[in-house]
Amino acid sequence: MLFDDTPYIAEDGQVHRGLVAMLANHMKAMREVLGYDLFTQEELVDRPLNEFIGLSRRYLAAAPSDEELAESEAGQ
Repeated sequence: MLFDDTPYIAEDGQVHRGLVAMLANHMKAMREVLGYDLFTQEELVDRPLNEFIGLSRRYLAAAPSDEELAESEAGQ
């Protein structure tokens, strides 16, 4: 299912086609199978794997929650 170019319908109803739809469909399939959206080979990251994992966890911890994002969008 690497090249699923069927239109992707986002939660807000927006329809995506082409490369965006392919990426969205691929990420959805990965999430269902592996539990996360992106998967890459260790050889493709720019640092040792443990450092990359630590960096990813720090980014995730610093990211706003879904509730915070919704609040900031509602306040705009």
